[in-house]
Amino acid sequence: MPRPPNPKCVQCAKLARDAAMRLHGPEGDGCWNPKRCDDRRYSYRVAPIRNEVRKQRRRQMGLTQSVPEGHSGDTTPSVGESQPTPSPSRSQRAQVVMVPQLEVATPHAYLYYFRRSKDAPVHALMAQLWVGDHLRARACFHVTGGGAVQIKAQLLNVLEQFSQIAGVTVPYFRDEVELMPEQCPLRPCPLHPEL
Repeated sequence: MPRPPNPKCVQCAKLARDAAMRLHGPEGDGCWNPKRCDDRRYSYRVAPIRNEVRKQRRRQMGLTQSVPEGHSGDTTPSVGESQPTPSPSRSQRAQVVMVPQLEVATPHAYLYYFRRSKDAPVHALMAQLWVGDHLRARACFHVTGGGAVQIKAQLLNVLEQFSQIAGVTVPYFRDEVELMPEQCPLRPCPLHPEL
């Protein structure tokens, strides 16, 4: 079983690199290790997406199994039919038929909260639509005094738009990721005033 994630590193992964180095570097608590911290922070940030892609691949591997060419998959002989058992020659045994697997990718959506903690107010939201390993759409918006009802309505609208883009219903967000408000990608932004 894997080791549980370090809560301090999980919180650090939500910060921008400069802020994390200030907080945990020589001026801060001194736990910053340049040999491992960048990789660990990246790993914690992309873990939900990576795990979902792995699950999807496992499902696809289970659904698509290759059948050798000329073999129908039915091993029972029909009535009145004898089943010859010829011994295959050496060249016939060496032939391997590769059947390409069709990739049937299911669309899935992720939701990113830009807030300091679960109890803190939400600064902005970002939703991403992934089909297989490819990012297909992204929606970002600031949360400005809307309240929970308006946020939920906006997210349902985003899911409807994602469903239209994907051509299949995207009923919910697969995972939610928290990031610090300083990493908000929207401009203009109240946290990043233009000079």
